[in-house]
Amino acid sequence: MANKPEEQHGAVQEGGYAYTKQQFLASGQHTHLQKDMIKALLQENKLYTEAEVQQQIDQFMKQEAL
Repeated sequence: MANKPEEQHGAVQEGGYAYTKQQFLASGQHTHLQKDMIKALLQENKLYTEAEVQQQIDQFMKQEAL
């Protein structure tokens, strides 16, 4: 049984395709460290474009340690 197109590609948004947190975690495009950040930074059941996820990771990495 094939996956629905939106399950494979995500939903189309203004910035391109958008995916759920689980879809980003299941993809092979991110390192283990990036996946740990995705787990912590992204909300469940919300859609994100690749650019939005990368922006959140970059912003997190630039934060000053406490």
